[in-house]
Amino acid sequence: LLSAFYLSESHLSIPLIVLCEIVLLQSLVSQMSREKSAKQRYPCCIPVSNCNDTNVDGGRTSEGGCRVSSSRKSYKSMMIIEFGPHGVHAMASQDITAGTVIVQCLPLAHSLFNPPTNLLTEEENYGDENRRCARCFFSERNVDETTVARKQKFGRCSKCKVAFYCSRSCQEEDWNHFHKLECQYYSKRRKKSGNAPNFYATNAEEDAIPLLLRTFSALKILRDGNQQSPGESLNNEVLHDDLVSCGPDHFSSLMVSSEHIKPSQTETRSSALSGTSIKIAIDIMEKFAIKGSVYDKPQRDKNSAANSVWGYNNIVDDKRAAFTLHQSIERTLNAFKKNNFGIVDSLHSPFGEGVYPCAALLNHSCAPNCILRYEFGRKVGSKFQLPILQIVACRNIVKGEELTHSYVDLALPTVERRARLIGTHGFECKCIRCQKNGCCLELPENRDEWALWPLKHKFAAMEDKSCGSLSTKLTEVDLDEAIIGCHAISENG
Repeated sequence: LLSAFYLSESHLSIPLIVLCEIVLLQSLVSQMSREKSAKQRYPCCIPVSNCNDTNVDGGRTSEGGCRVSSSRKSYKSMMIIEFGPHGVHAMASQDITAGTVIVQCLPLAHSLFNPPTNLLTEEENYGDENRRCARCFFSERNVDETTVARKQKFGRCSKCKVAFYCSRSCQEEDWNHFHKLECQYYSKRRKKSGNAPNFYATNAEEDAIPLLLRTFSALKILRDGNQQSPGESLNNEVLHDDLVSCGPDHFSSLMVSSEHIKPSQTETRSSALSGTSIKIAIDIMEKFAIKGSVYDKPQRDKNSAANSVWGYNNIVDDKRAAFTLHQSIERTLNAFKKNNFGIVDSLHSPFGEGVYPCAALLNHSCAPNCILRYEFGRKVGSKFQLPILQIVACRNIVKGEELTHSYVDLALPTVERRARLIGTHGFECKCIRCQKNGCCLELPENRDEWALWPLKHKFAAMEDKSCGSLSTKLTEVDLDEAIIGCHAISENG
């Protein structure tokens, strides 16, 4: 069609026509390549239109291996993934009212924050207020006479003496899917150190090794052909609506820093990855990787088998370059830093972290339309579910609007929020709240009244009085200025 148009224009020469067509063709090929690359890098996490028919257990699987378990005959997610000029983002597929649970995510892997060092050398249990089930994260303090199928006093792993469990079923499930490698690591670390009380993690990389091993175990299970995630296997007993579990290819495509996107031609290891701890972890991964897989052969290569579990070489465009096992581990630790979620209690105090690739697709905003919350110990038949991350609408959302949540504490001033985002995630936020006077509040002109203003305003609303009836002069104050002012009021007592 373009050729016919150009030829109809007598003033255009043949070489110019050919040149225009070449440029157009290159543009189309480039666009198709970018879209293909994006889709390969971010497999669909929420099966909407490209999921298979309902499986025997009621689950649906996307092309990228991500699954959703649902008891409904027809399933349509409220969240869809799109590819735009600024990368991947999650969008609302319909109008959503405030308070609606948009999606519920199961972790690919999860881990409690490291316990006190004396746990690894002493037999006595530590305080009940610190004890949680290593699998479902249920707290022992919440167990009472009415709690069914849970022990009144949590049991402890007899081998590593680190993990506690609320029930026999949780201990068995955690051992089969996660804890087996982690347990070996704790035991070997204790033996290497001569039972020294201070041998525990000395840096961030060592601190992440337990979660690294739990993630490796989960990926190995999925890549060996068990297409159910560890948490989803419980749904064979009782289905719960719309629990999303991510596949191994989605994990391999998590966003990382630019230096970890492609394998380096030269092997450069950080000092943290050259210590005793990581050597123990690599040895455990290599031995576990060749069990029950295609690599279980006489001429097996343990290093290649372990590297294949991470799966990063499957998404490399240049097949001449390949990630080494150490590079795969460094990329995984970087992915943890940028994508993992701190799992918090009802007081918003973090006590663990989880790998939730689905939720990691949401971009950041300091004025988000979604918040995250967690549910622990949901009973499924005779067993208990993994900690569930729920993405909840915190205001009304219209169809086609991008879904966002905050990566940092929203009570921090703009300067500090931006500094944390640049340091951890490598970008500078330019949302409406980060702009000067982009987000304002109506507060009293007299700052001395700020401390009690929320209560006065609330009481007036409860009594159906307008703010004007309080005879207080109001003015618009930038949210940042209001936060700093409230901090000053609090500090001055």
